[in-house]
Amino acid sequence: MTFPVFDAVAQRQPALAHFAAMGIVVLQCATDLAESRANVRSQVREAACEFLAERYQIPTQSVNIVSAAGTQPTCRIQFPDLAPKVLFMSISHEKGLSLVGLSEEVPVGVDLLVVGEDFDFEEQQAVAQLYFGAAVAADFAHARARRLNHHDLNLPLKPYPKQPLKQPLKQPLKQIDTYAEQFALRWARLEAQLKCHGLGICEFSEQREQALSKCKAYRLDLPSPYLGVCALQIA
Repeated sequence: MTFPVFDAVAQRQPALAHFAAMGIVVLQCATDLAESRANVRSQVREAACEFLAERYQIPTQSVNIVSAAGTQPTCRIQFPDLAPKVLFMSISHEKGLSLVGLSEEVPVGVDLLVVGEDFDFEEQQAVAQLYFGAAVAADFAHARARRLNHHDLNLPLKPYPKQPLKQPLKQPLKQIDTYAEQFALRWARLEAQLKCHGLGICEFSEQREQALSKCKAYRLDLPSPYLGVCALQIA
């Protein structure tokens, strides 16, 4: 199963309906490959502000994205006659595409990667040992050696605890059939979970894993060659 992603422009109305019903939405924004990162960041934040302004029926100037180095951004919604509302937010960029995760109730983290063919097994196996732990690194090594897909490397794609829309939002999970995709999916999950907790990248430890166990991770429904994960805090 995959978690739905909505185009911030072309699928605005379905995205608004999903957000109103679920309190969580992931938007995708297509960007120019030649655009500078600073311009991409500005465009994506503008798209998020426009989306939230329409959701809450307020001017875009009443949506303020607050961020500081080393922390997750948040959205402050200013209403004319009500107390301000603060939303959880997470953003991830790759060339040509950006993701924005928005949540009304729980912390959210999103991460986006491009799966390429220039994959160095020895280098990434060392990375797996450092950041995923010995057990997962061994699983990757065995999977590569046997050319098998280990189902335990896939994400637990259970429905989000809040009541879903009446129409199921589940779609078939695209089979992960390469080592590079398995590694990228595991890395994206780690990054998304760390963002969900407001943590920077850090090596494997039992303490880290205990903290990250409070997040549920969902693979995002994205076009190839992009791969992404959304993490939501559940405790």
